Amino acid sequence: MTKRSDMKVLEMTPELFKFRRRVIKLLYEARDVLGMELPRIKVRIVKYGAHKKNTMGTCFIDKNFITIADVMVTESENILRQVVWHELAHAYFKAPHVDGCPLMNATLIRTATKAQLTKALKKHFHVEVAK
Repeated sequence: MTKRSDMKVLEMTPELFKFRRRVIKLLYEARDVLGMELPRIKVRIVKYGAHKKNTMGTCFIDKNFITIADVMVTESENILRQVVWHELAHAYFKAPHVDGCPLMNATLIRTATKAQLTKALKKHFHVEVAK
């Protein structure tokens, strides 16, 4: 998790508004995949500090709040899905990083497919519900 001082929330421009809508659409997609209601997740588009330049997103557990890096604007829908669902899994299911998992690996797995991400999201959802 990143301290808020390590990032700057960006002012909404038309381009960032469209990007934020893409992120929200992927949160709705996750809701539909899981077949459950999710709490309202606040989304902020941010620029991370130099020492966090490789960070694509962060979550604030128990606050239903995620941030997505502005550099993700140009990424494909599937890469963005991986980052958004990853942060959702942290924020809502308290899922830890799991080496080799297409969704919860600490670094992006650029070859992960939507089907692999969906399977991993459902797995983390069922683990949390079972607890």
